[in-house]
Amino acid sequence: MTKILWLSPRIPWPPEDGASVASATLIRQLGWLGHEIQLVCFPQTDPGITEEEVAARLGIKKCLFIRRGPRSPRYKPLEVARHLVTRPLSPLTMREFYRPGLRRALSQNVNVDAQIMVCDTLHVWGAVTSSLPFMIYRAHNVESQIWKRASQHTTNPFLRLLLAIQAWCVFSAERDLVRRADVVATVSDTDRSAFMDLYGAENVVTVPIGFTFEAPLAASPGEAVNLLFVGKLDWPPNAEGLRWFLRSVWPEAFARRSQLKLRIVGSGRPPDLAPSDGVEFLGRVADLTPLYRQCDLAIVPVRYGSGTRVKAIEAARYGRALLSTELGVEGLGLDHATHYLRANSADEWIHVLTTVTRPDCAELGARVFQHLRNDFDERNCARRFEGLLPPNVFSAAKPTPSR
Repeated sequence: MTKILWLSPRIPWPPEDGASVASATLIRQLGWLGHEIQLVCFPQTDPGITEEEVAARLGIKKCLFIRRGPRSPRYKPLEVARHLVTRPLSPLTMREFYRPGLRRALSQNVNVDAQIMVCDTLHVWGAVTSSLPFMIYRAHNVESQIWKRASQHTTNPFLRLLLAIQAWCVFSAERDLVRRADVVATVSDTDRSAFMDLYGAENVVTVPIGFTFEAPLAASPGEAVNLLFVGKLDWPPNAEGLRWFLRSVWPEAFARRSQLKLRIVGSGRPPDLAPSDGVEFLGRVADLTPLYRQCDLAIVPVRYGSGTRVKAIEAARYGRALLSTELGVEGLGLDHATHYLRANSADEWIHVLTTVTRPDCAELGARVFQHLRNDFDERNCARRFEGLLPPNVFSAAKPTPSR
């Protein structure tokens, strides 16, 4: 048994988005393997669940909430201005984790005899003032690549400059954490290569995000081709990709084929767009199973970002076909001629949407289910992570650079 202190920027239960699915599944499986985990979460708003409930749901020893962020949105501009003055070289996206009160709360309230610290995402690194003998960086994305690609996708020169500066700040913070961590656990081989190339990291291991693969859902009756988009709507790659799809693809595709129906599911504010025929925004949905049962084709119009496309794997575990950009299934090892429908340009998306049939979707869904079930089985993924844990942890902690 290994005693683990696990730092998470958000409460991973209920698992509603890619990051929380990845964290909740891995934590729960490691607990079942006999490891003792104390989870520390940094919710931004008042949680609708207790620490005891989260611990029970995940099957772990203890969970602790440490609130971050301003108490009211009206304080956000002040927080941003203060951060730019006091820590101009630190990423804005991590500003809440650098707050002295939060860092003090972490050091004072967490009294554990854990041997290993897991930094689950880059952001929590800002709150760490002293580390444990062995540290694992669980990297859901290559964060600096997301910011760099975001700067390349904007046409506003001022915003492009701002994003480029922030990309450098994120690069610097990510480099510091990679250098301090004993192991970097990425979610895809693509990210593993990026960490090695960008930061010269040596001990980088791919531990995919785990899912339960049981059996594909039976298709629902009907003639309409039902599309489903699932994703956190305030995550920039999701928001930008969905906005592009609804503006550049959907109007023409629906005009040519009015049987198309699109449901959009996800927490966060939806893109500021006028209502479209055939499109339904459902917001946050607790149980996605009925929606996947009615779905023929899951769409992933992501045009930048990194990591593993959790929602692509989730659709596959239900036996649903994927229509995606090449980047949207990056790291999954899928062949576009066999496992999914690839579309990068608006014309390609429109062509697929106006020609694909429900039998085509059913066949592709069955293939991608079989292809991904072994690599992304949650038990196999947890055992891969378990293999990173050292048999004998050092007796004294490495010094952590002051930041």
